[in-house]
Amino acid sequence: MSLTKKVKINIIDVISLILAILLLAFAIIYIPSLYENNESTVSSSREGKSISTWEPEAYKYLESFEDYFSKDVQWDSAMTGAGRQVDFLVSVPLYLKKGGEGVIDFEKAEKVHPPVENSWFVEHSLDWKLDTILELDTDKDGFSNIEEYEADTNPNSDASFPALIGKLEIVKVNSLPWQLKFSSYAAGKAWFSYMDIEGKVLNRTRSGIAAGESFFNQGEINTQRFKLLEIEEGVEVETRPGQTTKTQMATIQDLSSFANGEIYKVPRTLPKDQELLKEYQFEDLTAEIRLNALSQEKNSIEVQVNQEFTLPFDDNSSKMSYKITSLLFNPELGAYEIEVGWIESGEQKTQKIIL
Repeated sequence: MSLTKKVKINIIDVISLILAILLLAFAIIYIPSLYENNESTVSSSREGKSISTWEPEAYKYLESFEDYFSKDVQWDSAMTGAGRQVDFLVSVPLYLKKGGEGVIDFEKAEKVHPPVENSWFVEHSLDWKLDTILELDTDKDGFSNIEEYEADTNPNSDASFPALIGKLEIVKVNSLPWQLKFSSYAAGKAWFSYMDIEGKVLNRTRSGIAAGESFFNQGEINTQRFKLLEIEEGVEVETRPGQTTKTQMATIQDLSSFANGEIYKVPRTLPKDQELLKEYQFEDLTAEIRLNALSQEKNSIEVQVNQEFTLPFDDNSSKMSYKITSLLFNPELGAYEIEVGWIESGEQKTQKIIL
């Protein structure tokens, strides 16, 4: 029986061996020639020492390479397919439109979220692919992205936001009803009582008041709030439906800061009928307002007409920017409304806010 020895030859090993032999031959034959006859000895005296240097032929290629790249190079800006110039070596977002042909330069394409330009989303790094991107409040300052766009403010900075007056809201209006009672009149002087609408006396004059004098002169409520302007004699007042009587009528001015000098008529004889009596009943209004921005949604303040306040609210601020110029019930709207006034760039501005 004879044995046959099989030897497997790996073709990759053979090729690797051949390449190694060729590289070795190249190193032995070619490299020494680079340096042949190129040795030079440069002797110089530097602190008494001799310095020898040699410069191989290959150095000239390195020097040429360095010279080439040390020259000033003019780089031209790139252009998109839509003709928009962009910075060189900066990526440009291009997209494919479903059902369309070719790529789309987003900044030059038709507006994805009108009326906002596509470039605005790119400039502020906003995800325009979201359907609700304009309604979102990216910087959490209380203003949506579309509000920031319309006001030309930065949607990524809570220190940049539109006018705060646009986020002022009436929470509710509080009413304090009251009436004045013309108690008596003698020798050109009158006596008055300040009451709630239930008839409870809250303050009264201690002496007679002549025309031109203010009252009440003492007490904790409405001190010096009113001024008697005149007393008329023989004025007819309807006390019951269809029934009138002649009596004295006091004309009184409200001196409080929030009343704007309002004038009241107060007869000595008040109507007995409740509906007729309402003509001589008055109210003090205060509005509770809230700022729906800058994380102040949970805070509210009460204000009256002519009272100043800041936006955002700050009781300690020395600069009051806004003032309630009116607060009243609008019968056409069936709701209370306030008017806010402020100075902007030297110009007086107002805005109405409805409850």
